[in-house]
Amino acid sequence: PLRLASRFAAGGGSSSSARKSWLRQRLASAKSLGFRLVDHYVAAASKILRWPLFHETDHCAARIDAPTITTVHDLSVTLHPEWHPAHRVKKYEENFERGLKQSSHILTPSEAVREEVIATFGIAPERVTATSLAPRWRFRPVEERRCDEVRQRFNLPERFALFVGNIEPRKNVSTLLDAYAMMPPEIRSRHPLVVVGGWGWRSDDVQEKLTRPPW
Repeated sequence: PLRLASRFAAGGGSSSSARKSWLRQRLASAKSLGFRLVDHYVAAASKILRWPLFHETDHCAARIDAPTITTVHDLSVTLHPEWHPAHRVKKYEENFERGLKQSSHILTPSEAVREEVIATFGIAPERVTATSLAPRWRFRPVEERRCDEVRQRFNLPERFALFVGNIEPRKNVSTLLDAYAMMPPEIRSRHPLVVVGGWGWRSDDVQEKLTRPPW
């Protein structure tokens, strides 16, 4: 069985889909405006405060005169634009490669991403360094009592399969559900699949799939 622990409930019919579509469009416009405002703010702040160095952690480096280090977590928007909403793709088309050329140095979380950056954009290898990321403080062992409380709240056994992340195309949740459904019923019964996260864009196919057996 599937245990769905989401911030949003599935379903809602055609009126719900139309409302979500409208909200997504408004959110996309707000995000595009927000990015431009932040870009102007950072540029102004760098001049006023005379920053000696700027670290861009959101892929698309702000247009500033200070030496810039940019962290690139992945190239999914560039290599798979179909996995992302149009406003994000447009932002990357206009700013990502420009930001890489502007950057004095580029950091990636893995050697795989480093090699992709070098191959995709023709950047000199000495300008790109792979630096492993440390986990946030919240990702740490917790008391057994707290684990028991969560398991009891969601009626979970001691062992289960867990997915955490927004439900959207690039997370490939649909394939996860298909693969899990192919497992023998006794295994699914002993090890339920728990999906934790919010409904992202283009998640309708996953919501529809959850209305069919074996879910």
